Amino acid sequence: MVVNNTFKTLVILIFTLLFSVNSYADTPITLFQSYAGNINFVGTQATRRTQPNNGTGTDPSCAVLATNATNTASISGIPSGATIRAAHLYWAGSYSTQANSSRKTPDNRVRFEGATVIAPTNRRYTSNFTIPGRSVDFYSGVADVTAQVNAKKNGTYSLRGLAINNATGTDHCDLEAVLAGWSLIVVYEHASEDFRVVNLFEGFQTFRNTNVTLIPDNFVIPASPINGKQAHITWEGDPTNLNGNPEQLTLNGINLIDGSNPVGDQFNSVSTVESIAPSTGSPDTASYGVDFDVYNIDAFLTAGDTSATSFYASGNDLVILSAEVISVTNTPVSDLQITKTHAGNLTVGQNATYSISVKNNGPIAEPGPIVVTDTLPAGLTYISATGSGWSCGATGQLVTCTHNLNLGNNVSTGPITLTVAVSAPAFPSVTNTATVSGTNFDNISSNNSNSDTASIAAAPNISLQKTSQVISDGINTSNPKRIPGSIIEYTITATNSGISAADNNTIVVNDAIPANTEYVVNSLQYLNGTPSSGMTTAILEYSTDGTNYNVSQSTVTSHIRVSPQGQFLAPSGSGNPSFQTTFQVQVK
Repeated sequence: MVVNNTFKTLVILIFTLLFSVNSYADTPITLFQSYAGNINFVGTQATRRTQPNNGTGTDPSCAVLATNATNTASISGIPSGATIRAAHLYWAGSYSTQANSSRKTPDNRVRFEGATVIAPTNRRYTSNFTIPGRSVDFYSGVADVTAQVNAKKNGTYSLRGLAINNATGTDHCDLEAVLAGWSLIVVYEHASEDFRVVNLFEGFQTFRNTNVTLIPDNFVIPASPINGKQAHITWEGDPTNLNGNPEQLTLNGINLIDGSNPVGDQFNSVSTVESIAPSTGSPDTASYGVDFDVYNIDAFLTAGDTSATSFYASGNDLVILSAEVISVTNTPVSDLQITKTHAGNLTVGQNATYSISVKNNGPIAEPGPIVVTDTLPAGLTYISATGSGWSCGATGQLVTCTHNLNLGNNVSTGPITLTVAVSAPAFPSVTNTATVSGTNFDNISSNNSNSDTASIAAAPNISLQKTSQVISDGINTSNPKRIPGSIIEYTITATNSGISAADNNTIVVNDAIPANTEYVVNSLQYLNGTPSSGMTTAILEYSTDGTNYNVSQSTVTSHIRVSPQGQFLAPSGSGNPSFQTTFQVQVK
């Protein structure tokens, strides 16, 4: 609730006008986690406020348990022998930077079941609500407490150590906006339950004189059975509707209401989670500032549905949405997870190998086909892809591998070995992503793709081109022919198109004198290219056996060797550096 104490007696028109300008800093509600199997959920909640708002802005709204005082809430309805798949503890409070505030920062840790519980950084939320002359801040923390709940299951749970601002004279007290409470969501698995998907949507989103629309999805309703529940955790709702401005909660345009949550007053500090099957308790009609409500949505569901629309609206009552749970029967689910790795650094001019594997995390066997796709980035060119049970090919940069066999629960396929050629555009690093899909519904899409980033080693890429031409044949003065006695000149051009220079004095060109010819003495030459190779001189050597090069050149020379001196430069803006080696032979 938000009431300005100074103007509490003014007429509704003035009240509404005063608070018509609001500002928020929120975290939108998004899918946090999804569960699949023969599962269901239960929950509980507890406020740490000891008095309701009374609509006058007076001190009862600030009455809260001491920080280290313990309060409790009970979980019921978990069947004997059930496995706890997950338990999430939510807590929320008010804080303020005002000088006399009793809590100036969010409290990201509490004591749950006697142990310290800390919200991870990605589950710490804050929101600021501002009206002219007033500003109130709220926080929420969420932590995984699966281990604690699995040890107890049904029973009474305790919490203490929740620090909040409820200091008299601060905006929270003056506006009746003190918040202190906690909730617990438990997802369990048991053979007696229908096959379901339970989706947990989470954030921290404030609404007052406005609304929040969600599109919960990530499910496929089967032909039969069809049943489901919707639940929400909201904070700061007032027991009575302020000034007649309606609150509203709808699913697919139809009001979600029950005996505890009438039309126009759904966020009313009454929580029904403990009273909705399989829970066996009663609604909590004094959950001041906490609303954890559950609704049966069987009638809202149709076979083939893949999403719904939730609509949350409030008038003058400030409400903060922390979580929405959608639990529905679902078609078979196979959670496929793909992993892609490489070994060592990749090198320009060489081939590289990736290993791609797929695992079915279940809970249902995937009948296939399973398809893996990989669009190779610039700098990687497909060479081959193989793997037991896989059929692979490529069209351009798109690599596709298909696995037509059934893949059981918690079973992995054999790996795909993907071989690619690495070229200069991949330098200095390249990220390659593979994606998997199957036939069954996959409720966890975050692991359907996996990216591998590889560093590219700087390396030259040296290519050789050899050409020849007839210089003379002793008969024809033009267009000489390759006949006995003719002179043929060979030219070997070396080019560096890589991304780095070659190491100093490491380039060597070897060539054999062609059969049925003899070397022309003094014809071997080294020529620096354009752009310059950076190597202006070279050592010229000769051999008569291809092994020993410590001999003089002669007509019986069988091999030549050229060793340019210095570094073979890397390409620059003017082109690829090069050099040439030429020699002549006479046809016998």
